[in-house]
Amino acid sequence: MNPVPLYQFPKVIPMRCRSVLLVLLATLAAPSLALARDTAAPPTRTVEVVDSFHGTRIADPYRWLEDGADPAVREWTARQSQRTRAYLDGLPVRGKLRSRLETYISESSPRYYSLSAAGGQVFAGYFDPQRQQPMLRVLGPDLDPAKARTVLDPNTLDPSGGTAIDWFVPSADGKRVAVLIPEGTAQAPQVEHLIVMLQNFADELRRKAPVKR
Repeated sequence: MNPVPLYQFPKVIPMRCRSVLLVLLATLAAPSLALARDTAAPPTRTVEVVDSFHGTRIADPYRWLEDGADPAVREWTARQSQRTRAYLDGLPVRGKLRSRLETYISESSPRYYSLSAAGGQVFAGYFDPQRQQPMLRVLGPDLDPAKARTVLDPNTLDPSGGTAIDWFVPSADGKRVAVLIPEGTAQAPQVEHLIVMLQNFADELRRKAPVKR
């Protein structure tokens, strides 16, 4: 039997069943309509912005929201996020979903990526599913993971997990490596550190380049 495309159902379903389906669809649509009229949502102002394209006028009343640096946009975003967070945190199923997702993520395999050879060594990013952020490690010419050394671990610099390595470039002799660590959100980084360090002095680097709060 061939499947019935959804758009054909009025032709193949009896009238009595159509009535039941219409009532069911109306019932399912009611919550959506109620959400659309939700007066508890933070208000969103509109502005008079109109563009003209080939004689056609296009209104764009929410264009002001495109400026992420605008304090008004940040305030609006924070209020929306707060309301969304409260709703999501209140879902009974959220705890189970989070636990299941964390289990799946933690079962991922550790892996190396972005390998870069220099001075008889191989620098690479290292992802450990047990840690929030990937770290920078160096392997010997035999590429034995058991002998790999950690050059820089952002999770140690920032235990909250909000600091990550953007990129790294080792020197030709492999004695130094430049690392870019942006701080803040990806949309609006506040500070950028360009760190040039000796790989044998990672601990000294951590003392000299604390993460700014």
